[in-house]
Amino acid sequence: MIKILKYFLFVFLLLDFHSQVQVHAKPVPPGSGEGDVAANILFLIDSSASMSRKLSDRNAIEAVPIAVYDSDGDILVGQHRNLAVVKFSSAGARDRTYNNNIGRWTGSISDNCEAGLGAAGGYTTFVRDTRVRAGAKLRLVENISTNDGTVTNENILFFTTTSSPLRGNVMGVSEDGTDCRFYLDTGITAQAIDTFTIGDETYLFAVGKCRGNRRARRNGCAVSFNLTTGERSSVQNLGRGRGGNSLRNNIRHTWRISVNSDASILYTCRKNLLGFALEKSGNTYRFTGGGTTNAVRAYTAVNNGDVDTELAPVLGCDLSPDDDDLIYVASNTRHVLQKLRMDTATTYTIEARAGTGSRDIGMNTESSGELSASSVRFNQPRGVHVTSTRILVGSYSGTVDEFNEDLFTAANKDTAWLQQMGGGTVTRWRGVKQAMSAIVSDTTLTSGAHFGYGHWNAGETGGNKHRDRGGKYCHRNDGCVYYNGFNITTNKSNLCNRDSCLDVPINPQGHRQILGELLPRGLAWGTDANAFAQIGHDYFLEHAPSRITDPETGTNSLHLSYDPTSECQLNYIIVIGDGMMKNTDSAKDLIGALRDLTNNPVKTLFVAYGGGINATGLERFDDMAIAGSCPGGDSSHPDCEATIVANTPSDLKTKLQSKIRQIIAEKLAFTAPSITATVQEGGSLYQAQFSYEQYGEWKGTILRKGLDDQGNVDHSIPDEGTGIDTASGNWNAATRIRVQAKNDARKIWTAMKDVPYIDNWNNFNVNNSDDISELFALLNVNVQDYHNSSSTCGINETTKTAFANTDGITDDIRGLIDFVRGTDYFDYDGDCNIKEVRAHVLGDVYHSQLIEVGPPNASIDFSSSNEEAYFRSTKNYQGFKALHASRPKVIYAGSNSGMLHAICAEDVPSAATEDLPSAATEDLASAAQCEAGKELWGFIPPFIASVIPEIINPDYDGTVDGNGGTNPIFGVDGSPVAHDVFIEGYNVNGEPEGERNWHTILFVPYGRGGAGFSILDVTDPKRPLHMVSIYNDYIGNRVLISDVDGEIETHAYSAGSMSVGDSLEGKKASANLADAQTTDGGDDSDTMTAQDLIAVCQSNDDVTEGDFHAAGTASCYTGTTFTFEGFKPDALDGINVSKSSIRVTERVNGTMQAVDFASATYVNSQFVLTFDDTKVFNRGGSENEIKVTNNFNVSISCTTSSGIATHYDYSQLGETWSAPRIFRIPAEQLDVAAPAAGESSAEDVTTNDLDQENNYNSSKDTYVAVMGAGMGNTNLCAGSAVFIVNLDNNDTPGSIFGHATNKGPITIVDTEQTGPFGHATRGSDIHNSLPAAPVVITPDTAYGIPWRGAMVYFNDLEGKITKINLTNDTKHGAKLFDQTTLFRLDATTVNERYSYFSMDAGIGQTRNDFWLFGGTGDYINIGGASNWTDNILYGIKDPHYPYFKHLNLEGDFIPRESDEHFVTKAHAGANAAKGIEDENVCVSTTGKLICYGEDLPTGFSGEERAEGPTPQQLAWVIHLDTVDGLAPNNANTKNSHRKTSAPPTLFKGYVYFPIYQPPPGSDRCNIGRAYICVADDECGTNKAHHLPSPDEPEIESSAEPAQACAFVREGILSELVVFGDTLYANVAGPKLDEETLYKVLSAAGEVSSSRGSWRESGF
Repeated sequence: MIKILKYFLFVFLLLDFHSQVQVHAKPVPPGSGEGDVAANILFLIDSSASMSRKLSDRNAIEAVPIAVYDSDGDILVGQHRNLAVVKFSSAGARDRTYNNNIGRWTGSISDNCEAGLGAAGGYTTFVRDTRVRAGAKLRLVENISTNDGTVTNENILFFTTTSSPLRGNVMGVSEDGTDCRFYLDTGITAQAIDTFTIGDETYLFAVGKCRGNRRARRNGCAVSFNLTTGERSSVQNLGRGRGGNSLRNNIRHTWRISVNSDASILYTCRKNLLGFALEKSGNTYRFTGGGTTNAVRAYTAVNNGDVDTELAPVLGCDLSPDDDDLIYVASNTRHVLQKLRMDTATTYTIEARAGTGSRDIGMNTESSGELSASSVRFNQPRGVHVTSTRILVGSYSGTVDEFNEDLFTAANKDTAWLQQMGGGTVTRWRGVKQAMSAIVSDTTLTSGAHFGYGHWNAGETGGNKHRDRGGKYCHRNDGCVYYNGFNITTNKSNLCNRDSCLDVPINPQGHRQILGELLPRGLAWGTDANAFAQIGHDYFLEHAPSRITDPETGTNSLHLSYDPTSECQLNYIIVIGDGMMKNTDSAKDLIGALRDLTNNPVKTLFVAYGGGINATGLERFDDMAIAGSCPGGDSSHPDCEATIVANTPSDLKTKLQSKIRQIIAEKLAFTAPSITATVQEGGSLYQAQFSYEQYGEWKGTILRKGLDDQGNVDHSIPDEGTGIDTASGNWNAATRIRVQAKNDARKIWTAMKDVPYIDNWNNFNVNNSDDISELFALLNVNVQDYHNSSSTCGINETTKTAFANTDGITDDIRGLIDFVRGTDYFDYDGDCNIKEVRAHVLGDVYHSQLIEVGPPNASIDFSSSNEEAYFRSTKNYQGFKALHASRPKVIYAGSNSGMLHAICAEDVPSAATEDLPSAATEDLASAAQCEAGKELWGFIPPFIASVIPEIINPDYDGTVDGNGGTNPIFGVDGSPVAHDVFIEGYNVNGEPEGERNWHTILFVPYGRGGAGFSILDVTDPKRPLHMVSIYNDYIGNRVLISDVDGEIETHAYSAGSMSVGDSLEGKKASANLADAQTTDGGDDSDTMTAQDLIAVCQSNDDVTEGDFHAAGTASCYTGTTFTFEGFKPDALDGINVSKSSIRVTERVNGTMQAVDFASATYVNSQFVLTFDDTKVFNRGGSENEIKVTNNFNVSISCTTSSGIATHYDYSQLGETWSAPRIFRIPAEQLDVAAPAAGESSAEDVTTNDLDQENNYNSSKDTYVAVMGAGMGNTNLCAGSAVFIVNLDNNDTPGSIFGHATNKGPITIVDTEQTGPFGHATRGSDIHNSLPAAPVVITPDTAYGIPWRGAMVYFNDLEGKITKINLTNDTKHGAKLFDQTTLFRLDATTVNERYSYFSMDAGIGQTRNDFWLFGGTGDYINIGGASNWTDNILYGIKDPHYPYFKHLNLEGDFIPRESDEHFVTKAHAGANAAKGIEDENVCVSTTGKLICYGEDLPTGFSGEERAEGPTPQQLAWVIHLDTVDGLAPNNANTKNSHRKTSAPPTLFKGYVYFPIYQPPPGSDRCNIGRAYICVADDECGTNKAHHLPSPDEPEIESSAEPAQACAFVREGILSELVVFGDTLYANVAGPKLDEETLYKVLSAAGEVSSSRGSWRESGF
């Protein structure tokens, strides 16, 4: 039994006059009045030349898994991502002469590797693709020779890689990086290698995963090579297991191995340090025994142990070459290097330790021998390499630290550190772009604030810094003029150039516009504080204008964001700078004037970014912070805001997010509890309640109340101590779960590779803190130091309750884990007892819809073989129902504590098992322990665990009325969906079944919690299985996949954009200038001698040897070709890149415009862009060269991402707001090329599976989930796509169905008003996403469906309604995955017709047409009140239902995305689609009350009649605000600004629309009003007069709504839910004296029989 529990939202007022700290990590629920008024935040970002410097200020590299010495003592470094292998000199300088001056290993597409060796043995030349992007597991062998003479006395670097095409094999290259010498076909997916020499023979041993399907890959395998004789062993399959010290349990997980000197023991380095016996087999080596063989040496890591005496969890290790009992290990979780003496087979001594955790980049800069061991700053050390005299440690931050091995002893370790090299490739400028990308893409921030952006450096002219009043003059002299007023035509400041500009004015869509301006922005010289001060001061005194352009007339009008009359509106400027600001005195006067405005002051906050700012520079930041935030300049005032110091992009992101969350929260003057109520037919009403707190986790609960068949609710209150009322059966889950927490009886689990959850379901605890800390670090969210020696609770014996409050984050990691389990680690009550259970444990259930899952009860009654019911009947679903007939009813709910809760819906008594079928016995035993309202378990998705550290905010320590606090976050915020599916799943032990069986699965989207989802098997609710979790890290450009065991795969992709300054030519010119500036005395020096000498532009022809990017000497480059690394479009090496796969824009006259280019290619892992005309990058500022930089930007099209296999191409997945629907999709008749190697395609079938009608038979159909890509930022290519998730493929779990045909998901194009290629002239300027759930029609939810599968309808944010064929229907030439634009709502940012909510659907009773119903409105900006607003309610019919037909492109259709014409035709199709404003296809029924044919009610004249759509017309539309013949999109001074506040509900021929009207007048701090509009489903006429409505209080307002709707009360109305003939909804609003649960008898309408709601598909 699976029941969907609809919810509503309503809010009570609870004033709190005592709270002074008001901080929220997520926006307040709408309906609070003040909370509905968005804050204004203007970012002013330093664009001075110093921002181009790398954060490390050294030779930058990527993350380092390992580094080794070459024969000369220089250092070869392996890297993740892009640069493979590079070289450093022994002095720590990057050696760019490596590999014939290329500077890194490149390989080639057809490389001759003379010593090729496979299973057959014997060397032969292998021609292989040796291009690799990542180098790992390096091993250098000196003076190696082969017996056959192929190799003689050569030094060879062996390595494997995690990137294609070498994946899993081993390559040996010459020491100088010029030639491939060895290529070893391992026969396995090698993850770790080691080389060793015994006598005169050299061996290589490799371990990893077995090759093959997923079942095979779950086994560990090993293989060895005799490199001297040219022999390979057979592959040793060791099987798999969980836990313990056996081979099979550890070998597939290790990434590092080390073999001792006589090859008798191989050590694996993964958490524990284990030694396994080796034996010689012929001329190669193998493990002694099989997979069950235990380690002969075992050293167990101590979780959160003392790193000076206890082994930390191990990731890297290397044996001493001089002592087999001495091994060096690196711990990425504890950030240490340890020297471990193995005393016995199980005991050890830590002889020396170095390291402390740090996220800074370029961390260790001290002189050799002067950095103590405990002060060496590591950021996740990964690999260690040891010689007789030296130690190398590679780290995630892109650093390599070198130690003197002789001095690394207990006595001398503090002098052992020698140097650090590398430091990460990110520049300050690129880092700020990354941080801003994360901020403007986070809907928890953008929902509560409107953003704007400007840049600043110094100079009025925008030209050479030496010009009159240029950068140099304005940097050194006060009085330069900036901003110069707002330009309504350009929507920017009048003065807008590379020196300064207000690029994006504050407006509701600012967050979507910022990246388009910021990403291509170039840099210039100087830092004049007057620049940002004048921009901010003058802009806000103009009331923060932005432009609104009428799309029909082209007329520009001003919209003012700053409202001095609305006291609840908060206004901030955030200035980000990286160095010494000049002219601060005059700047302080300007920002001080904003700060002290009487009615609505504007605060200015300052961020000191990038590290390396000297003491004087920081003092200036502090002075400016006082001037910008302290009333009257009083630095002791409690409203003062200190300088925010952010040394890295990660710091910048974390601290800006925290500050913006605080700003959003400060919009409220009160706290108010909210209740989301859920009505369930059949005896219970469940209410998911929460109260939102200003300084901590929002308090949630779930109440069960009795509900009789008349809709009467039993409100009996559960006991406060036990949480249950035994008489009524009512319960309070919050109380019940707190009791469990106090008794330490909660089971909380996640999926982690090294800590199995099966059989305990309680692995999320402090005993596994080191493993959990890896999850915390996965998404680069910093765990901050909350409790320490200077914190409120301090460090003393009183506070050391269970673990010490210590400096550093070790105690905070453990405390965070305990907090999730219910403790008061952040001291909410202020008593410094941080181990007690806090007063409230359950987090808020906000957007997550409750679902009850009981015994299986899906239908097996069918009328057609197309139905899923028919399929069930053929696959013994009856037996599945009988087997689980006693399964307990469980409520599943996602909460924002980061958890999916499984809560028992009712007590299941202990009955005699002999009275039941034996198959049900286990269920009953399980059920007997299911107590009503108690938590069976809580599941923390592994990628949600990664965002939990965001709750930590050290600023709240002791500052919340003397108590502590946290940032609340969104966690599991999406609505889970359940379905019984017939798939090849996993057995109770998590092993693949090998055959298909029935399972009950739970699909859990994260909603606002993140761009991902988890799938659980809840067939037995007490033994849940984690099937897969998927997350799109679209800031880090990677897709993360966690499998049944919690093993995480990373699939990196190339996306986003790069500017001309990111090109190798730009980087070379910048590096040349930096060297010259240093020679001239630094940035502030007047000397220009060295800079003048290199000022004149060079081209490639001007460089004697090589190209400019390799050997140029100038600070200016001019040419037609630009080269980029780390940017990979969808193309093969050496082949031209399709123009449709990339987009090039250039700043022309202040605006970014699309520009053409001659060609683009991808060669040797480098992207080369060629223009027809010469372009310039002039990094210098000398008068000797006046050429101006062409600021162009190149980005990968959102219809293509590269570097990722298509079956896991979730690069377009946004925050998963869109609820999935589950159904069976017909097998794909592949008419495309087979998937690439490694890309499983379980949906592939053969012609042997064709039925009599030449269709694939239903037995080959597949269970899938379809959902929109959710809410994303289309500048980052997230949000505008449809994903079909394959639920029946545990070889590639969670893979995309149809990926080979569609190149991943089905892309829905984001149209533009100008449009690419000149097509989409009727497109929308709304940045597109698919946040709404789809309408899914299947044979089980509608009568007479002549096909299998589902017809799917999506309404997207920009107002397109897209129909997608996911059936085996072939009428009208239809094919699987075909899409067409059914209709357009003609939405723009001006009329604000955003489609956030899903549609409803039904069959009309008069003409039997299929209709879709929806409404529009900017729900995110619910209080917005633009006079250009023109929201609509609509009904659209599909004339071709139930079939699919291509529309809009006469004689043509939208092809698959793999077709090069996809983008062009998809835009053209959307452009040609019928529109809602077209009177020929759509009739306006605005203000009409009666359809022709209906009786005219008393009191009405014939003027209220409406014809409704004719048979030839496709739609009706109701304008909520078009009055007096006013044309849509023109300013309407009588506008009521009405918008929909929830999805519509179709019931008995009427469509019910929840409506919100913002408060009238200039003060937007008041609460608006809730209404219900009712429309006839086919005619579109107004039926609201049939609803009883309270008298609406009169207000002073000029608003004249076009449609009369039923008044409800003040507040915001939720979705309406039908129970019997009664409509239920809740109203959010801060009022205690009115009913918040709205209940009304529905209007009398038509009655029809139905097979069930389309919404049931997937449930």
